[in-house]
Amino acid sequence: MNLKKELKSALDFCKANHLNDGRRIYINILKKYPKQPEALANLSVIEAMHKNLDAAESLLERLSNIQKLSESQLKNLINIKYELNKISECDQILNDPGFSGDHNFKFKLLFKAKLNRKQKNFDLREIEKYLEKSPDDLEVLCEKGLTLNFFGYHKEAILHYQTMLKINNNDSNTQYNYAIALKNNQNYQDAIIVLDRIIRSARGLVKESRLELIVNLMFLNRYDEAHAELDHLIKDDGSNFDLKLKKGYLYSQEGKIDKSLSIYDDMIRANPSYYQAYVFKSFCYLEQGKFREGWQFYQYRQLEKPEKYLVNDIKHKKLNSEFVLAPEQGIGDQILFLRMLSLLDKKHDITIMLDSKKIKDFVEINIPNAQIIVNQTIDHLDHEKIYNIGSIGRFLIDDKEDLKKIKNWKVDECLRDKLYTDTKAKALNKKIVGISWKSFNKEWGDNKSIELEMLKDIINVEDKYFINLQYGQVENELALFNSKKNLIDNSHGIDVTNDISGLACLIDICDYVITVSNVTAHIAGAIGKKTFLLTPRNNGRMWYWSFKNGQSSWYPSITIINQEKKESWQHSIKKLKELLD
Repeated sequence: MNLKKELKSALDFCKANHLNDGRRIYINILKKYPKQPEALANLSVIEAMHKNLDAAESLLERLSNIQKLSESQLKNLINIKYELNKISECDQILNDPGFSGDHNFKFKLLFKAKLNRKQKNFDLREIEKYLEKSPDDLEVLCEKGLTLNFFGYHKEAILHYQTMLKINNNDSNTQYNYAIALKNNQNYQDAIIVLDRIIRSARGLVKESRLELIVNLMFLNRYDEAHAELDHLIKDDGSNFDLKLKKGYLYSQEGKIDKSLSIYDDMIRANPSYYQAYVFKSFCYLEQGKFREGWQFYQYRQLEKPEKYLVNDIKHKKLNSEFVLAPEQGIGDQILFLRMLSLLDKKHDITIMLDSKKIKDFVEINIPNAQIIVNQTIDHLDHEKIYNIGSIGRFLIDDKEDLKKIKNWKVDECLRDKLYTDTKAKALNKKIVGISWKSFNKEWGDNKSIELEMLKDIINVEDKYFINLQYGQVENELALFNSKKNLIDNSHGIDVTNDISGLACLIDICDYVITVSNVTAHIAGAIGKKTFLLTPRNNGRMWYWSFKNGQSSWYPSITIINQEKKESWQHSIKKLKELLD
């Protein structure tokens, strides 16, 4: 092998955007010269571009054992580890001597802001300090706006972006993020105006703006216009299956399920390995209560995003008498699926793996015969006996009659009684009402959340005593809401973010609960607590919030107040008030 010639050939392929050819040559080089630094560095870039992040990380770490990584390589490595959710390792790299010097200060500042968002840690102090010296730095100003928007400070984000546009009114990135903030604040028409301006200017982010425009049009029930915009994108890029998937989803939001299913079927025939079509098809069936068909297609979520799953259990045709459940999805979904285990007889030997100790005590109370393990690998386990938690439904739920047989979960009675005694003394014979208004789901959280101020007429009543059930960093929001009159008690002493069993006890002492679609809703439904659940009409309304005559199919104690067409949260709150009165 002529190493110099092969390296040049690989690089030429990469420059010509023939990455697969370049990748093949670099792999062959590393088979013969496993420590060749140029091949390691360039192959890591290719793997990262192909989203093979584990391989990209491994290559850069091999390179770091041979030589000191350059600044650009360190930046690549930290971005890869960020995507792999290796936050502590990101912190280590930021403190690497290779990142010393004033010229790296801004990169570290911006990356720390990203880490804070990832860790749900709201902190703008360093950014504000930097902006005192450089008030017109659009890159740092943008990071501030992203942080405000991410943590739900949409009004503040809107004002912030308006200030940025005074500095540069033609910056497409600022305009785009401004439109996102407007959408998150439910100013859909204003967002449409901004997005249309970006599209007409053709300076950048045109495709992204069209996609956001479609979402905003959908929120305003302007489906014909949304379809027209989507058709425009499909015409320009007919091979893009993601766009066709959005077409099917758009029909489902209109209630035209048959058209949705027809599109998904066409996509599956055209590309059987496009697994998202199977998953979206499953949602249509599951929401309709057609569980056998739904579970059949729901399995394919494991192939859609295989990196999220410890195992692939599609080949399992039955539930073994001894089995292991591997974690997936969020805490709320885990509660939804784990409740189904009450349908099993006691002959099963069950091990439940959890990726967070937050829920461990709550699960142990309700599935006492199961072995619970937290944050452990599966290497020592028999893979033939491992199932993902979300797969349990296909073995236990065939129809809506099976849902009625699921038993309610219990709470820690000692803690519950103490909380009840303490709270009852403060409530002074008023009804105790639990309140939760936010979801932190990274995809749908904004659509599922309500501003606390919008609930003030529900909360500011003399005969109710409200207690906080909202998890996450909401202390500032709660303090602001309570500044004029202490309307929501948060003195119960329970860490509602990290102690799910304690949160369940708090919920149980309530006469009833008001919540949006989040973990609180699942816990309240699981223990059979009377609950009023506010759900959005489209993006963010999950498949399991199906209902008949207002009652949840999965949790009979939950009354679902769903936004209908052309309705907003104000309409939902009005309906809630009528039910409470």
